[in-house]
Amino acid sequence: RDLFFLLNYIIMKLALSVLFFALGTFAAEPSAAESAAIPETSADSSVESPEIPTVALDTSRASAVVPDTTNDKTDAASAEEEPAVQEPRKNIPLPRQTAYIGQGLSVGIAAGVYEPTLDCDCMGIWQVQVEFFYSDWISGGGDVRYFGGNLDKSSMLMYQRYRLNARFHKTWETLDVYAEPVFGFETTSISEFRDQVDDDESVDRTPEPLTECEKMFSLDGFSVGLGGGAGWKPFSFLGFTGSVMLEYGFSKSLLLSITPGLAFNVMDFWPWGRKNLRSIWISAEFGTQRYFNRGVSDWSMHGILGIQLTI
Repeated sequence: RDLFFLLNYIIMKLALSVLFFALGTFAAEPSAAESAAIPETSADSSVESPEIPTVALDTSRASAVVPDTTNDKTDAASAEEEPAVQEPRKNIPLPRQTAYIGQGLSVGIAAGVYEPTLDCDCMGIWQVQVEFFYSDWISGGGDVRYFGGNLDKSSMLMYQRYRLNARFHKTWETLDVYAEPVFGFETTSISEFRDQVDDDESVDRTPEPLTECEKMFSLDGFSVGLGGGAGWKPFSFLGFTGSVMLEYGFSKSLLLSITPGLAFNVMDFWPWGRKNLRSIWISAEFGTQRYFNRGVSDWSMHGILGIQLTI
């Protein structure tokens, strides 16, 4: 029984302690009415607060010291949002499977047919032209041209021409005009080739006089020349070319060449080429040439089809 009363006493003591603690906490918190009754402190309060000394700032100096970067940030943001507008590249076709692009490397490949005279058989032509633009007004390069086939009933021909050139350009929006000096070298004479293909030792090796057909390949050895040409692109997909060249061979031969042409712009129809290359042209040239100082009065004709691209 004593233990029972002791436990009841302890429980009652703990309950009273918890009750008094709760009443004290509730009394410490102000009620809603009391909170509403508390006056709000305003600037017009009669209670004087201690004055805090204020320091006047010279805003004119501060604005002079601290730079205003608002415009700079705005300009930078607008520059990032609006990409710089690039001027369209000039792309004008030129003779011998080249094109004016102002910069870059131009490569042209062509093949066709050459007819020395009406009495001679037609021959094949293969040509490779490389042109590098050092600046927008000067370029330099070279070309290799091969002639091969039956010249007439009694002879065959393998004729090679190597030329170096420098072009000086004057360009407008759709027109390019240039002048060029040329230095050339021609190899393999007809008589030497005929000796190689003839196995009969009894054949007389005495040099024969040149025939009219053979005179059409009289530039043998070194040669120099001066030429000019132009390219005009009246439409985005179509261009016209033309060139005139006068060459003098140290074998006392003089050659005049006139070559007009027509070119089609592949980039107008090929999105991949427009994105990855500077120019792609397919051109057709139909030229004529004549030798002087050799007693030749006929004009030879040739036609070639080629492709040009710039990387």
